[in-house]
Amino acid sequence: MSDMLKEAASRFGGAKPAQLDVPSRRTARQRVSEALHQSARKARRGLLCEGHMGGVPVEEPERFFETAFTDHDKTLFNEVVLVEADPDVVLQRRKGEGLSFGQSELDAVKVEIAREREHAVDLCRETGARLRVIEANLPGRAVATLRGYLRNPASVSETYPMSHRHSLARAARKYAKQVEGEVVFLFDADGTLSPVDVSEEFMKHADGMPKDGPAHSAMHRNFKERGRSYASYLYHEIYHRDFSKGGVTAICKAVAADAKLFPGVKECLLEALKVGRVAILTAGIPDIWKIVLAREGICGVDIFGLVDKDARYVMDEQGKECFAQEVRRKARRLIASGDSVIDLGMMRAADVAFIVVKWPDLTKKDEKNIEPSEITKMIMMLSRHPAVYRIKSKPEVYEVIGPPFAIWADFVALSLENI
Repeated sequence: MSDMLKEAASRFGGAKPAQLDVPSRRTARQRVSEALHQSARKARRGLLCEGHMGGVPVEEPERFFETAFTDHDKTLFNEVVLVEADPDVVLQRRKGEGLSFGQSELDAVKVEIAREREHAVDLCRETGARLRVIEANLPGRAVATLRGYLRNPASVSETYPMSHRHSLARAARKYAKQVEGEVVFLFDADGTLSPVDVSEEFMKHADGMPKDGPAHSAMHRNFKERGRSYASYLYHEIYHRDFSKGGVTAICKAVAADAKLFPGVKECLLEALKVGRVAILTAGIPDIWKIVLAREGICGVDIFGLVDKDARYVMDEQGKECFAQEVRRKARRLIASGDSVIDLGMMRAADVAFIVVKWPDLTKKDEKNIEPSEITKMIMMLSRHPAVYRIKSKPEVYEVIGPPFAIWADFVALSLENI
């Protein structure tokens, strides 16, 4: 794992990820994630990945970088084996036998070990993976114990994310058969088709107040603490049901009534439906988008999403990528459009990709000083894609370096070029 990270960092001019700027570091980390998933798909008997659970510089124990394994990686593992030695043993091995060390160095290693434990437990709690701990003060015994674990087929189990991915892949293959030989358009919903984040609005209606109510705060706290992981989206779905107090249908209608599509999106969807199939993959609420599309007179759009009474699909980055890959195998051409990093997987799997950008905005002076790490990461990750375009979410967005800009009126024509 560490060798993969160093190799990815070297492409951006750094000896290790910690030396890179934020967009480059996240892009390098994304490429390592994709390499892990590719290895897992090719592996016949399993994938063994060695690495730290937490990225803690020993010299600065109070400063923590991104965790070694990302939310995207977590779905890979059905077992975590924590190999752990006492702090003084760790220091002796790092510095060499017989060399002295101070209390501050010992405290730093204790913090590092605690962080490793914390991340290992978090990963297992979120995914259902098994956690094993091997005492490594005696190297020979640790190696023998680890070898025994790895050779024991009874230790293999399927985690919740793995099971869900299999069900999602089955749904995607079924849909792929339906659209075989056709042009297929995949759209994200919130932020791509409309400026509205329907989950935000849903929680505000559930609270009966503009913001900072119990439901709205719980949603933000969930993603802040858990990231955009499989587990966080499961909590996200539960919050919609719990805080609505049985009023899901009424709240969906209220949110849909205020949801407006971006100018040009309606005409784009109608034109796309004339030449192929259109599907929406959303981490939000399909029922709201069904109401919005019906109101706009747009029929025939297939919608797959999370907060759904019929079928619940976690459409995080991996979910959307899995769906897009299955459809790509059967479709004549696949086009994908999204506005955030969780849409990256399906956009990279597509023949043509459109990024809906809302940054930087000339009307918001404070945005000029914000590092555009998310948009930059998307552009960097799609830099080798043969056909990528950007669409402004509003006229106030000013142009910075990146893929060419397009408009919704040209969306279908650009999608069908050289078909």
